[in-house]
Amino acid sequence: MSKSLEERFFEKVDASGPCWEWTGARMKNGYGVINLGSGRGTALAHRVGYELLVGSVPTGAQLDHVCRVRHCVDPDHLEPVVQRENLRRGYGFVGRNARKVTCKEGHSLDTPYVSPQGRRERRCSTCAKPMTGHGQGDHTDSEARAGAKLTWVAVRQIRAAYLDGDCIADLARHHGISPRRVRQVINHEGWRES
Repeated sequence: MSKSLEERFFEKVDASGPCWEWTGARMKNGYGVINLGSGRGTALAHRVGYELLVGSVPTGAQLDHVCRVRHCVDPDHLEPVVQRENLRRGYGFVGRNARKVTCKEGHSLDTPYVSPQGRRERRCSTCAKPMTGHGQGDHTDSEARAGAKLTWVAVRQIRAAYLDGDCIADLARHHGISPRRVRQVINHEGWRES
């Protein structure tokens, strides 16, 4: 008689340390996998363990390894969370950036930035100021914002110089802004005349 899924699961668990380590097959990313049997394919071992010992994972949720050990199958180390929260807690690009409290210039990231398209983005409001006037108010408002590096005179000079053949890198150096900001000025992103 073949063994049950639960028996096969616990045969591959080493519970001698702080985590229940999966000793069976693992994917390249470190997560354990178990064969479900009867031609049903494979499943993530931590998810199978959670469902065997706790119950089903809520719809739309993922299991976050609170211990940060991907091959851990201890249900006490797993928490059902939505994907966004799981990514935020991790060590990948999203998680590392979510934990930052200052930008590269040292400004606080506590004020949410809303892009011209209305998306909330994780950007420094101080460094992004010259771009936030996209379609808002007149040019005097844009110039008066704290932290704005460009005036309408400078914006017009950049556009004219670019049309005359000046390169973006030279314009950026001359005006003390990034090449990306120069491209935005040239493309009328963030600085629009009414």
